Formats: sequence, C-alpha cells, structure tokens
Amino acid sequence: REGWAGAAALAVDLVLLLGAAAWAVVLLAEALPIGEDPGWLAAARTGVLCAVAILASRLGRRPRFSGLDRLVAPLLVLVGVKFLAQDLPAGRPLTMFASLVFFGGALVLVSRRRGAVAGDEPPAADAR
Repeated sequence: REGWAGAAALAVDLVLLLGAAAWAVVLLAEALPIGEDPGWLAAARTGVLCAVAILASRLGRRPRFSGLDRLVAPLLVLVGVKFLAQDLPAGRPLTMFASLVFFGGALVLVSRRRGAVAGDEPPAADAR
C-alpha cells in the first residue's frame, strides 16, 4: 500500500500495537508482585515494548503484515527514548539492568531477523 492509504494503515497498526502493549503492562502489573514500584513498572514497560518490536519484525516478514516491518525502527527508537526519560530516573541498578537486557535482546533479535529477511550473509573472513 502506498500513499495516504498506506500511511493510515501504518498508523492504525501502530495504535493497535501500542494499545496491546499497554494492556499487557496492566496484566503484568497485576500478575507479578511489582505493585506500584516505579522502577519495576518502567522495566515491565520496556520489556513489553521490546516484545512488540520483535513481534512486528517477525510478522513483517509475512505478506499480509508487510507494513509492520516499517514500524520496527521507530518502536526501537521509542524504547530508547523511554529508557532515557523513564527508566534512568525511576530505576535502581537491578531494574535498569533488566531494562537494558530487554532492549539489547530486542536489538539483537531484530537485527538478526532483518539480516535473514534481506538475505545478507556475514562477510567471509580474508584468508591472508
């Protein structure tokens, strides 16, 4: 899809993904003993947003959801800004470590997935 219809479809996809992420954070906060701790809530939000980026990357390979692949980079930028704005001020060392593990894992998994999609193979080492 191109033009305004494609942009509208991407916007709807983004709103649906972020709505599902908010719902998942609410369920996690109720299910886990993190309560009202701002550090753990920030880490849970980071983990859920990273999971959404990974899901968008994986679903973006399918022809029906091909537009989701374009949302991966903005989602990861959103996670980075969220980490700086929320996790650093509210977090403790353990919660920031958890957030960084989620974010780093998402970056690795998304980059591997994008390489597999593009068919890129790692460069061969020179045998000099």
